[in-house]
Amino acid sequence: MFDKLSTLLNRGDASELDIRLIASLLGIEVEGKKDDADLTPAQRREHILGALVKQFEALAGKQPTLLFVEDAHWIDPSTEELIHRVLRRVQQLRTMVLVTFRPEYSAPWKQHPAATQVTLTRLARSQVTALLNALAGTKVLPDAVVDHIVARTDGVPLFVEEMFEGLRESGLLVEEATSYRLARTLNEQAIPASLQTHLWRGWTVWHQRRWLRKQEP
Repeated sequence: MFDKLSTLLNRGDASELDIRLIASLLGIEVEGKKDDADLTPAQRREHILGALVKQFEALAGKQPTLLFVEDAHWIDPSTEELIHRVLRRVQQLRTMVLVTFRPEYSAPWKQHPAATQVTLTRLARSQVTALLNALAGTKVLPDAVVDHIVARTDGVPLFVEEMFEGLRESGLLVEEATSYRLARTLNEQAIPASLQTHLWRGWTVWHQRRWLRKQEP
């Protein structure tokens, strides 16, 4: 894993210390000399932030680059500082910084001259239907499934996707040659109603798969 990280970061002309610090940040085991052992926590943080900005600048100097930060309403101070530092350079780079967050978060960089804020509203029924059709591919969904998901998801795209997958994985929605069919009638208890429950299921499955990958030779 360390070798893969080194190969990736060397594309941005990272120093050996840069690579070791970023590896440590990611929880990747680092062997050999400990040239960062004498750094204070403040010095370590400063060096990591500088290394990440340098990496981003180097990549953006070679090709158009996207920095995508999702769910910034849960952001930590160090990541917020990293975005600030990138924004100070963004107008000189071939890059786009895309940050998503909930309305209750007040982005400290929203007054930046290069920043544009776009407010996304909840999906309308027609948009939810279009998303479901995309998830189903060319196969027809029962009207009862579309009605159920529209009523239960409140126009939240992630919830629409999770509800669709929940119906499939529970065996309620059965895939056939040209369509989907319901194995039984839908009701309020058919699948968990809360998005948190769906996300917890997804998080659990992700960790199970990650653990299995680690067991592979």
